Amino acid sequence: MKNALQEQLLKAGLATEEQLRQARRGKRRPPAQKAKRKGRGVPPRTRGAQQPRDDAPDLAAAWAARRRLEAEERRQAKAAAARRKANRRKVRELIRAHALNDPAADLPYQFQVGTTIKRLYVTAEQRRQLLAGELAITFLDGRRCLIPAAVAEQIRALDPDKIVIRHEPAPEPPPAGDDPYAGYEVPDDLIW
Repeated sequence: MKNALQEQLLKAGLATEEQLRQARRGKRRPPAQKAKRKGRGVPPRTRGAQQPRDDAPDLAAAWAARRRLEAEERRQAKAAAARRKANRRKVRELIRAHALNDPAADLPYQFQVGTTIKRLYVTAEQRRQLLAGELAITFLDGRRCLIPAAVAEQIRALDPDKIVIRHEPAPEPPPAGDDPYAGYEVPDDLIW
């Protein structure tokens, strides 16, 4: 009994009887046996007489060098990951030991992280220190933490990717000699 698709191909003239016989014969024999009978069981490089290759020692040396290089890269990556992990642990310890958050703080201090405005409640003295650059803000486990500026610099040295916000006041320009308003000081709380 013939396959319906084979019959259709034969009627359309897209296949011949010989091709159909070959297709049926190929189904009965596993591919490994077919390759062995026709002499294709041996890979093309090793078929026939063995000829020594001149580049074999160079190839072996290149593979050995590549394995050594990859092993060295893996070792360096592992050491770098261990250093990062140790530095993160040190940063956490620094923040926990030097956090200056006051539970009684009631003044909101707003600061920007990326494109988001965040808020932290501080005391009047902490606000003054933040504006002077004596305190910095960082994050620990989702909490905003106030830390001294010296600790913030240590954190930046250990982990440059850690978010540390520090207000660094711009230096005041020297007063010009011919400025008519030099004697008038603008108050800090002036709202335009």
